[in-house]
Amino acid sequence: MQYIEALVSPGVAKWYAMCCLLLMITWSGAQANQLAAILNSPLLGEYRIPTLFSGLFITSFILVIFLGGIKRIGAFSAKLIPVMFILYIGASLLILGFNREKLGSIFHDMFQSAFSPVAMASGTLVGGIVSTLRWGIFKGTQACEAGIGTQAIPHSMAETNNPETQGALAMLSTYTAGILAFLSGCVTLVTQTWQNPELPLGISMVAASFEMYFSSFGVAIIIFCTFLFGIGTILGNNYNGGQCFAYLMDNKKNRYYVVVATAMVFVGAVAEVRMLWSLMDLILASMAVPHMAALLRQVLRKASPVLIESKNPV
Repeated sequence: MQYIEALVSPGVAKWYAMCCLLLMITWSGAQANQLAAILNSPLLGEYRIPTLFSGLFITSFILVIFLGGIKRIGAFSAKLIPVMFILYIGASLLILGFNREKLGSIFHDMFQSAFSPVAMASGTLVGGIVSTLRWGIFKGTQACEAGIGTQAIPHSMAETNNPETQGALAMLSTYTAGILAFLSGCVTLVTQTWQNPELPLGISMVAASFEMYFSSFGVAIIIFCTFLFGIGTILGNNYNGGQCFAYLMDNKKNRYYVVVATAMVFVGAVAEVRMLWSLMDLILASMAVPHMAALLRQVLRKASPVLIESKNPV
């Protein structure tokens, strides 16, 4: 918000902050829903946890860590998220290694499905392309947050003597999120779990794939990794949303944000969230436009300082 205010206008910065606040709250609810869904998955058998209880536990856990501030959030992420990342990547690569002879065919299917005239014939040619681009761009942005500026919020709070290195780390996180999403897709393709009509679209397919190769231990891996990833994402979203709320309210009445954000986590865990995903697509576009305008203005300023003059340079 600070550099949008300096590069574009205070009004646009407030618009961005309002959209980001709505996005983070909505995103947290959707993430809580995915986390509650895996804890209530049929794969757990008699150990399934009803969404009401998992929603209460997730909400309480988030509230305790979130009230500890950025240091407690950072300590939680620094210790557990790398473990989740290595464990999930390792298990996924093992499954792909067991099915390495299928990799060529699934890559062929990916490109054929994306560019085949037969696939596009489901609507008009232009409509099919637009629909594909829309789905890919928005879901890709939801996975890695590229282009919407939210990564700048937590990374700007980092204690570092080298801001360039911190910026490079922020960009690297975009690719690590992409790797996780790509490997998840490959695993469901090689194991054919995406064709199971009883499995909902999402992490349940990956859980079924892991169970095929690692039995109950595979399901435990998914539960552990999903819990860490979901909790980490919700904490990050709540922190980012809190910064937007503080910007809009001049650091006043922050307790109201905590109440609303944690309530949304519980509602998202126990309710249907199809509408939330659609709402996020609209908010993402509303954030990307002013953010990209600010970045473009800065690029033009660097390229030609005479072109754009500002009394408050960034």
